[in-house]
Amino acid sequence: MTCDELVRVIVNALPQILAALAFLWGVIQYFRAEKDKRETRKLEARKPFLELQLMLYAEVCHLAALIASSADDEGNEQKFYEMFWGRMPLVEDKAVERAMVEFENALQSTRGQLELQKLSLKLAHSCRNSLSRSWVTEIWDSHYLADAFEKNSKAEAPAKKSTK
Repeated sequence: MTCDELVRVIVNALPQILAALAFLWGVIQYFRAEKDKRETRKLEARKPFLELQLMLYAEVCHLAALIASSADDEGNEQKFYEMFWGRMPLVEDKAVERAMVEFENALQSTRGQLELQKLSLKLAHSCRNSLSRSWVTEIWDSHYLADAFEKNSKAEAPAKKSTK
């Protein structure tokens, strides 16, 4: 086969090759779109649980912080125990469960406020990490937050200097 004949064969086959490639591209796009739809449906199905988890984690962290920052706070301790024995087991993962138990043990043993404050922070960090995993996002990851804060601080720094 000569070079001219080879070029003619390729030119004649080019429309079929392009049509096949376009068809393949369409199939790939279809399956990508279907995968995205499945992921969206999964997230929508999990949304009520995730919202409940977020609300309960925020509430229990707030209660733990109030208890840790006040020497005499029976009302908030009662609310904490209601969550400890009631709603939290519905949504907590193992790390949050451990942090809850540690905080509860500190309440029972009447350790000092400093210990309660440390355990309150540990509980909050456990909740944040759990939320990051549950929502499948790094937005609540401490490294992500630190990086975002650092970027914002650097972006604001020149603006502050120019106002003086």
